[in-house]
Amino acid sequence: LLTVYYGFKIAYKKTNLKVASWVGLALSLYWFFPFLSVRNLVEIACIPPMVIATWLVVKNDNKLNIKDAFLVGLMLALAFSFRFQTVIFSAGFGLALLLLRVQFKYLVLVVVGFLVTAFVTLGILDIYVWGKPFVEFMAYVQYNLDNATVYGVDVWHMYFSIVLGLLIPPLSILLFTGYLKNWRKEPLLFWTTALVFAFHTYFPNKQERFILPIVPFIIILGFIGAYQIVTMYEKKKKKW
Repeated sequence: LLTVYYGFKIAYKKTNLKVASWVGLALSLYWFFPFLSVRNLVEIACIPPMVIATWLVVKNDNKLNIKDAFLVGLMLALAFSFRFQTVIFSAGFGLALLLLRVQFKYLVLVVVGFLVTAFVTLGILDIYVWGKPFVEFMAYVQYNLDNATVYGVDVWHMYFSIVLGLLIPPLSILLFTGYLKNWRKEPLLFWTTALVFAFHTYFPNKQERFILPIVPFIIILGFIGAYQIVTMYEKKKKKW
């Protein structure tokens, strides 16, 4: 429900009520979301804080204040606590903030918010159990590096097929085209997900669930871009 709510608000802020309504319906009614949202999957649990962090930037036209900058870091760290791979999303988030020319002091606050929250949610427990922070994270990374080709290896284009299939052709083709269309105009929605997509495409161990955290963002930006494509086509049609 949080994903639907904030996904709607992001689309509404970026476009209009019609597109936001499409996004809200897609996030709530696409066949796999209701099914997966009630399952115990970290790939689903990490989505709401990722979407909320995005909204905190979008709501003020890509500008931050002290409170929101810290909250962005907090939300990204919560997502990281659920799903370690979202650190790549956070890296894309930082890249997008740089491209949006967010003031340096707010970038620092985002990092501080992330580190403080990650230390509280993960570091303190590891210190208590293992005597030093982030042992679980480091062990997780090492295990995955050591076993990258042991199981779940698939073709490099696997995730393209999954996304196009999940979003149901031919609509999925239009949404993916709309998503790619705005890679310059919407860095916060594009680069955060593009880096995750690229990483999982490159990494040998591939499982369908790994790509789920970025699907809502592809839907949001996809509908925004699809609306622009359809509107452009209608304008050209009227001229003729």
